[in-house]
Amino acid sequence: MKCFTSRALHLILRVLVQITSPLWKATRENAKGVWGVHEAEREAVRMNAECPSRHVPKISKIR
Repeated sequence: MKCFTSRALHLILRVLVQITSPLWKATRENAKGVWGVHEAEREAVRMNAECPSRHVPKISKIR
């Protein structure tokens, strides 16, 4: 009985790993994409701070 239970659990775990592995991979890829977007946003903010565009109107102080 113990041997059967052990084999059954092993088989169930193998199946679960095979099912969830693509899901984890997709989650990791999505996370990489999100962090890539954040990195691009930070880079854009840094670039704008270093050399602002000429199309952005200057705001004068309110007296």
